[in-house]
Amino acid sequence: MRRWPGAVLATILLAGTHAAMATTYKVTSEKDEGPGTLRWAIAQNNAHPGDNRIEAATSKPLVIRVKSLLPALKGPVTLDGFQHTGRSPGVILDGRALIDGDNQKSCPGAGGRGFGPNVRSLFGPGLAVADSGDVRITGFELRNFCIGILVLRSHDVRIDHNLVHNISGAGGILVTGDAGDDAGRSTQGLTTNIMVEYNDIHDTGDGAECTRGASNVTYRFNTLRESRKRPDVPYSQGVECAGASNDRISFIGNSITGYSDGLQLNGATNILVAGNSISGTTYAITAAGSGLITGNVISGNRMAIGISDGGRLDIRQNRIFDNGHADILSLAGSAGGTTDPASPNLGGIVFMHRAGGGQGQRTASSAEGVPAAAAVVQAAPPTLVLATSSSWQKGPAVAGTVTGQPNTHYRVEIFASHVLDPAGKGEGEEPIGSLDLTTNSQGSGSFTFSGPINPLGDGSSRAYFTATATGADNATSAFSEPLLLTNAGGSATD
Repeated sequence: MRRWPGAVLATILLAGTHAAMATTYKVTSEKDEGPGTLRWAIAQNNAHPGDNRIEAATSKPLVIRVKSLLPALKGPVTLDGFQHTGRSPGVILDGRALIDGDNQKSCPGAGGRGFGPNVRSLFGPGLAVADSGDVRITGFELRNFCIGILVLRSHDVRIDHNLVHNISGAGGILVTGDAGDDAGRSTQGLTTNIMVEYNDIHDTGDGAECTRGASNVTYRFNTLRESRKRPDVPYSQGVECAGASNDRISFIGNSITGYSDGLQLNGATNILVAGNSISGTTYAITAAGSGLITGNVISGNRMAIGISDGGRLDIRQNRIFDNGHADILSLAGSAGGTTDPASPNLGGIVFMHRAGGGQGQRTASSAEGVPAAAAVVQAAPPTLVLATSSSWQKGPAVAGTVTGQPNTHYRVEIFASHVLDPAGKGEGEEPIGSLDLTTNSQGSGSFTFSGPINPLGDGSSRAYFTATATGADNATSAFSEPLLLTNAGGSATD
């Protein structure tokens, strides 16, 4: 008989025990109590932990009308609601017996302070993961709750392919390190490695949140939209990152429409906003922290990007156009910028400072012909002038200057646009190239740029050109004043 070394034998026994404990619990009933129900399956999983699965076992959707909130999930576990036939959500959780998903007064804030969106709250989730980890939630429809899915002080959680709608409290999907005390403190290191992807979230006040110590959280390929048609639930942020210590938050390939702020990133650090489409919002992106905003299409908003005090946002290779519409207003309030309907149109990239009570007011920006404050961005936007030797028949030639910090490196990015924004300012519809320069001891640097013969890609014979400057601290300026150039040959071709 073969004799195993003690360490190897112990490993084999542990592995065998782990496998034996893994169980699949089938959800077969629409009832809210008893064997075969979702409540029963969650209770069984929590009582017998170990890589379990909870899955729908039905060929048609189960509509479960809960009579009380479900217990939070304990991992490791996969909660799979997909139908066995087809890939649409197979379990519909409806909290209407407890919560009116179309009335914010159903959802009180913590400590009885306020209600609905834009108040701190952990109340009323349809599904929750609390003080646990290694959990996946997929294939569910959730409606009529204060929070669709809550991730609280938990790690390694994946939330994917769910439909969340008609939520009237803290948000559709809330990821938070909330300490749970009266002061609303943040925790660190407890809420980390969270993936939120391929979800459809609509009419939820806040689409999603990452708050109070969330780190390494990724939102990708989600659709988030607000209809602005629910009078008893104010529309709010697509995704809000509030509270302290939110770090390494990524937004990749999401579609965001109709909110007060598409992304309200507050002081989050090391953010990545890449490849998203943001439209129909009051403020597409507001941020005061640090990170990279690149490759996004930001169009049809009242403001494209607003940078608050001390923000260090590297903004590059985005398509920013047709923003600055006065008829797009915020009813919910925004910590990023003013909500005064009489305030000026905001347009492309602007700078704001925050006032008391979480509200903000706009400062003058270079987009209005006044240099931005040096505390916000280290260089005034470049001033563009037409080069005397330019001929669009050979490609548009643009010359300009950057005034900023002495002996400092800057990246200058050049854009072309068909038209100005509704306020008559330049944006950046098509990024057409970039260059590097270093300022002299007086803080001045000049550049020349030769663009492609067809800068807008459609043969247009005229275009407005703008530029931005990004300093060594990764802070990007507002757009320069626009420069109109016309092709001497009458058309542009590749």
